[in-house]
Amino acid sequence: MPFWLNWIEHWISAPAVTGSNPVKGTKTINLEVVLKKVLWLAFSSFIFSSNIVDTVWIDVSISKMNWIGYKVTGSHDGHIKIENGYVLKDKNLIVGGEIIIDMQSISVDDIKDSSKNEYLTSHLKNEDFFNVIQFPKAHLKILSSKEIFSKDMANSNIQMSAELTIKDITNEILIYSNIDFDRNISMGQLIVDRTKWNIKYGSNSFYDLGDRAIYDDFVINFLLFPKR
Repeated sequence: MPFWLNWIEHWISAPAVTGSNPVKGTKTINLEVVLKKVLWLAFSSFIFSSNIVDTVWIDVSISKMNWIGYKVTGSHDGHIKIENGYVLKDKNLIVGGEIIIDMQSISVDDIKDSSKNEYLTSHLKNEDFFNVIQFPKAHLKILSSKEIFSKDMANSNIQMSAELTIKDITNEILIYSNIDFDRNISMGQLIVDRTKWNIKYGSNSFYDLGDRAIYDDFVINFLLFPKR
């Protein structure tokens, strides 16, 4: 036993009167054992009281993300690919994560005519919209979440606060999702005001376009599956 433990043990077991010997019959405390037990209890308490955060990687081969854009005279929709991503799960909350989106994968689904489809797809990828050559990736960084009870289309049970980066511009955004925490499957949507990312083409907020206008908000729907 280290000398300082000997000294403390002797001090604890000694009677209150300074300089006297321990009273006969007084039980001596083994301080080394006591300290070991205290440290072990403190360590165990820390371990078992700490929340265990799970990292859930997204299976990009089967997960889906689609977009819907609205204009005065109708709408268009298509898909966009998730390049990579994960979420951090703490019990029934999402406490972090990041999803990388391949902006060069933007496709249009609702236009069947190939030439018209190619025209809109190219337009979405050029400088008027997402400028995917200069900004090929978008990033969605999840910051926190809270439980909700929503009657939206997904019956969302979680609202996530996140940062969305498009064209090197970052803004905070809310994500509404129905998450099955047992199977780690998530579906939901986010509504994006494109003008906050300096995408102003066709916006009545900046130009007087009448019924030729494209609405500022577009919708991203997602269905995410975990890697097995």
